[in-house]
Amino acid sequence: LSWDESIYFEFSDGLRKWGREGFSLKPSEMVPVWHFQRVHDPHPPFLKILPAISASLVSSPFPLNYRIGHLLETSCFLGISFSLLALDFGLISAFFAMGFVLLQPRLFHELLVATLDGTMLAGWLLMALLSWRIANAERGRGVLWLLFFFVHAILTVSKLTGFFVIFPVLFYFFLQKKLRSLVYAGLAIVSSLLFLVLLSPAYWTSPLAGISSYLLYPLMRFRFVNVVTFYLGSVYGESLPWHAFFVYSLSTLPPLLMPLILCSAWARKDPARRSLLFALLPFVAFWIAVGIAPRTPKNDGVRQFVAFFPFLGLLAWMGWEALGKQFRNTPVLWASGFAILLIHAISLIRVHPLEQSYYNFWVGGLQGAERMGLEIVYDFSALNAEALDWLNKEVPLNSVLTIQPSWQPVLATYQRKGLLRPDFRVPDYPDDSAGARIFLHRKGMVPEVAYQSGISVYEKKIENVSIFKVVKKF
Repeated sequence: LSWDESIYFEFSDGLRKWGREGFSLKPSEMVPVWHFQRVHDPHPPFLKILPAISASLVSSPFPLNYRIGHLLETSCFLGISFSLLALDFGLISAFFAMGFVLLQPRLFHELLVATLDGTMLAGWLLMALLSWRIANAERGRGVLWLLFFFVHAILTVSKLTGFFVIFPVLFYFFLQKKLRSLVYAGLAIVSSLLFLVLLSPAYWTSPLAGISSYLLYPLMRFRFVNVVTFYLGSVYGESLPWHAFFVYSLSTLPPLLMPLILCSAWARKDPARRSLLFALLPFVAFWIAVGIAPRTPKNDGVRQFVAFFPFLGLLAWMGWEALGKQFRNTPVLWASGFAILLIHAISLIRVHPLEQSYYNFWVGGLQGAERMGLEIVYDFSALNAEALDWLNKEVPLNSVLTIQPSWQPVLATYQRKGLLRPDFRVPDYPDDSAGARIFLHRKGMVPEVAYQSGISVYEKKIENVSIFKVVKKF
């Protein structure tokens, strides 16, 4: 489970219970179900409605049954993006384009785990390509606009980051002098916010206050939630230095993409690629501006701005094609493309399923990142089926389980869903009575002294760097 999925799935279970009891519209019965707590669950309910539906319809093992709706949604977004590229550049070229996008370990992790941010990155990519096609298509704009309105509405009711995609879109249409498109994009803002109210019963009694809360609370969340991050050897709160955006981006981007991104300037020579290049730049500029701005979330490494990375992948693809065309040899171009994708796939497989711990060789891999004082792990992907199986087999009956950083709901959720033995005792907060103490090597939240103390009976390492272990008291 990722960090807040326990809270999201609990929300989904509440919706399922509400449905089984008849979908009552009485405020006393409906409001408690749809009200979401602001600390760990500040996002609109759409991506909690999907798990409620999929978990009710699909009998797959937990948590796949809760994630399958997200996976289908992001797959559709990516599939449409592939189709839009294939219309102009052909199937083979579009295949390479999506390969350059998807085989980035940090990005791949968000998609595979079906996080909110995975939906954001797929949706941002699709919105950029739809905007490009709308601005340049000679026919079929009606269908493209319907998709545009639909996708923006879905992104808006998923996370505020999804609503913000409209700003680089507006800037792009303005640069292209597409006044009618600017009007339609403005209408998309209105329709998406109306859809937000419709899908959020907590907003029904006061829609304007609900919209205001949706737009403003995430921007002021740092006042209420202090998410700390270990960066260049120091612990920071929500506001990291401006250069954190560049350090994290350059250290986690697959290294072969970097020189190819620079070569994308050559794509200007081809009219079709030039139009796409100019369509992508407003989105790249938006994320750079947000990334270096003060008080913008930069915790959890690149997670908060992972929607930036698909555009880097497309720029690298354009640079690769432009560089290859200088040699005028298509077989060599394709062979080099497969070689690049193979290298990226091997890098991804080496860290799977812990792609959030990936760092490229420019910083010396994970060992180099640790020496630099960067955070080496973020969520609970290491507490996977293998680790849970070990706990169930090796930890004595009635033992108290705790986890650090302190997030006991992840253990409670695993136990409630039958993945941890029912005899384990999971307190609300960690204490010294724990028979087995689970540690995630998140340096910003777990002091190094605490992580290194005790007798380790189970440990996971990547590149000889410890990222997760169990300390016994039994």
